[in-house]
Amino acid sequence: QAEQLVEVRKQQVEQLRQELQILTQLISGNSTAVSAQLFGSGSLRETLPEVFTQLISAYESVLNLSLEQRAYRVKYDLSEELRHISDRLGFLGAGPRDLIDIHSETLHRLQKTAPHQKIQALLEESRFLVLELMGYLVSYYRRLALSVRRSPPMNPPRSQTPSGTSESPPVDPRQTPREKPDG
Repeated sequence: QAEQLVEVRKQQVEQLRQELQILTQLISGNSTAVSAQLFGSGSLRETLPEVFTQLISAYESVLNLSLEQRAYRVKYDLSEELRHISDRLGFLGAGPRDLIDIHSETLHRLQKTAPHQKIQALLEESRFLVLELMGYLVSYYRRLALSVRRSPPMNPPRSQTPSGTSESPPVDPRQTPREKPDG
């Protein structure tokens, strides 16, 4: 039976290693490296290593709470914790690769110290958490895009007519007309 346990442990470690390898390949792809350099951005790991480490700790904490919730049937507001992480990621301008980098680094660190019973649970819980976190990050950017799209320009440009006179920009029919002040 001890040999079976050792074999199961080896399979679990190999499965985790393969998942981490796939995730590493995803985040190390060069397809966005050129554009990231052009826009002066890079991965959080490279540009803000201390913040990257803090985010790993926060994600690891949520993952551990998730395991505890699963094992002991206690209830934590993990979604709220994940929203805080996604808001921070969004504020920092992080993208999906940064999130996958945090996820894979967290798993990599945990698999070094986790007992074999915990590794399978880690894999299962982390898959759900990373998807939920990705969804919150998408929602963050969606809210940001909608707020930018809905806000009117501060000083709409005035265009010149062919005769050289200035005229107001066209009115957006979706907006309500402004009342003219009494004069």
